[in-house]
Amino acid sequence: MHYTIRSAAGVSTFLATAGDGPTVYSAQILTTDPDIGISVKRDGIKVFVDTVPVSQGEQWTFVADHQEKIRTAVTPLLDGFASATILGRWIVYKGRGFIEPYAVELIDASGKAKVRSYDLRIFQHDENLMTGCETSFTDEGGEQIMSVLMSMTEDKLKFDETAHLGSSGWPIGLFWFSDDGEACFAYNAIGQRAFLETRYARIAEEVASVRAKSVENGANFACKVSGSNGLLVTS
Repeated sequence: MHYTIRSAAGVSTFLATAGDGPTVYSAQILTTDPDIGISVKRDGIKVFVDTVPVSQGEQWTFVADHQEKIRTAVTPLLDGFASATILGRWIVYKGRGFIEPYAVELIDASGKAKVRSYDLRIFQHDENLMTGCETSFTDEGGEQIMSVLMSMTEDKLKFDETAHLGSSGWPIGLFWFSDDGEACFAYNAIGQRAFLETRYARIAEEVASVRAKSVENGANFACKVSGSNGLLVTS
């Protein structure tokens, strides 16, 4: 069982769920704010802040205030599962705290975990979860998809220049999720220079090269058709 988004939606869990086929991925920002986990079982609710169980304080009060809605939304997910944990970050804005939810981890009786993106309607801003960049894949495998998502995170956040802003709420990573909710990946940027030293950077470059070649071939095909009054010309 996990109580932080990065441990629940890391490399191993992503590679176990990401499949082939046309898929769109969207992203939410990750900040340095504390992780919060709301674990629901049929006999009760527990709250964890940075993996530490809490039974008082603002996070506990917030969950208690939403307890009825949480039970109503999560109880149906327990069909066939022993627990369901909402994973997010605890955000404080203008003195008011709230949860920014990312994913739900389901645990069956044998202890096997399944993580999917959060699509419940419990908290005030659930109908307007802020997402940023988006990308799509066709037939890439799990490691290729993950490598591209890492590369895009580094490109977007420019962590080499912005790392010092993390304590003031600047994004330090992105939480990616597929359009069907079945694949999730939380990645904290490490900076372009460090990322270029990893094998994931090389894999992302290979994917970009294949895509560029595909676009080029498509353009050449279009030119041949155009130059033949709509009839395919073979060379």
